[in-house]
Amino acid sequence: MNLSTRQMRAFLQVARIGNFTRAAEQAHITQAGLSILIREMEKQLGCRLFDRTTRMVSLTPAGRRLLPVVERLLILDGVQDPHNLGACLRSAAAAGATAVIIPKDKSVQVNATVRKTSAGAADSVAVIPVTNLARTMRDLQKLGVWLYGLAGEAESSLYALDLKGNVGLVLGGEADGLRRLTRENCDQLVRIPMPGGDNAGVESLNVSVAAGVTLFEAVRQRG
Repeated sequence: MNLSTRQMRAFLQVARIGNFTRAAEQAHITQAGLSILIREMEKQLGCRLFDRTTRMVSLTPAGRRLLPVVERLLILDGVQDPHNLGACLRSAAAAGATAVIIPKDKSVQVNATVRKTSAGAADSVAVIPVTNLARTMRDLQKLGVWLYGLAGEAESSLYALDLKGNVGLVLGGEADGLRRLTRENCDQLVRIPMPGGDNAGVESLNVSVAAGVTLFEAVRQRG
């Protein structure tokens, strides 16, 4: 098995957010092949990459030097419409997002409608359902990921943020937006300026549109 650095990074990015098993599933690797993959990665690079003692995957100092990872995560809190989720996945894939994180409960999951709407993106971007979204957000913060939530009433603008580092972009569902715990676990709440919103009677953007705007602002900043 000969892995490119890009393939190693792709595996690592999903592993850090979820776990080794989830990363293997996303890469269509069997459980039997998982330990072989990890050993091969470490053999090729000549050092131990992963600390296997923690619940969340962490890198050894050597691993951080050899496989630097810049996360661009999309976190969706309670999107109910499969067409919206599919459109979000399409934007996430086009923007080169590391993964899309969704709750296992009170959220639409990837189904046939989502796959069709995503135009294939559902199979190219990692979608990670989590049991406890707030806890996952706290774990990501411990890994050095800054979490920015979109809220219409926020004072700060999306365009004032520095999105060039490890970031998680957090968007709420169609009806209620971000839930309380999700809000509380964001590092900062921001809004997308809408100069014509008041005159047109538009209070907010569709979640899939907001996801696209936010993701590609991060892309623009990284050049």
